[in-house]
Amino acid sequence: MMKKTIRRIQRYADRAWFIPLICFVTFIDLFIIVIPTDGLVLLASLMRPKTWFWNAVLISTCCAFGAVALAIFAHHFGERVAVYFLGEHFFETKNWIRMSGWIEHYGFWGIAFIAIGPLPQQPAILIAGLARMNLVELFFAVWIGRFPKYLLYSYIGTQGPGWMKKHLGFTIEALEEEIVDVRTPLTEEEKNTTV
Repeated sequence: MMKKTIRRIQRYADRAWFIPLICFVTFIDLFIIVIPTDGLVLLASLMRPKTWFWNAVLISTCCAFGAVALAIFAHHFGERVAVYFLGEHFFETKNWIRMSGWIEHYGFWGIAFIAIGPLPQQPAILIAGLARMNLVELFFAVWIGRFPKYLLYSYIGTQGPGWMKKHLGFTIEALEEEIVDVRTPLTEEEKNTTV
């Protein structure tokens, strides 16, 4: 099952729309919340290892544009947007007070710190939007936070399989029934198979 799924993804990894699709999904992640963007960065790098650096640049940029879009929504529609994403009682919690103070005190670097971490950045972006933070500053704060994180994930995605084989003795062949080495070229039959 997993081998078939990986082959299906691999079949589309060389298409021109593969990375833009991942960038778009990263953009809308701020509106949907449950998309595992870190995993998508790894996937993009596994599927296209030669472009790992540019994958990180593009995906970080799309994430930053998504943050700006969410902040614009919060700016124009006010607390209704925050209530939609976080629930109506979020404004009464200690987390809201703490995060509002954090963003107010640290501003640019507070957003960058939140963006590099594992926690969802939606609350911080909503606070920045409600506080009418400069959108250019917000863009660069998110980009500065996400780029090193995504660069590391991209590097791990390209170098991880080789490192595991060299240092841990892990080989793809040992798990051939469960997984396939994504660097194995597709056969002509697999390239022509439609979903």
